[in-house]
Amino acid sequence: SIFHLKTILVNDRHIYIGSANLSTAAMELSAECGIFLTDKKIAMQLKNYISDLIKHERLLKVISA
Repeated sequence: SIFHLKTILVNDRHIYIGSANLSTAAMELSAECGIFLTDKKIAMQLKNYISDLIKHERLLKVISA
């Protein structure tokens, strides 16, 4: 199988990086892995990296309601 990463950044401090799809089926049927961090410096580096990807149209910004 092929892993592609998901990233969640909360309050410029808390980070999740992992392969998990956030659904019941994925959690029950798939082998998933991830890491949670609380580190403001790494969070800001990640935020800048994501902003750079958006700026260069390598990542599309998705806004949820």
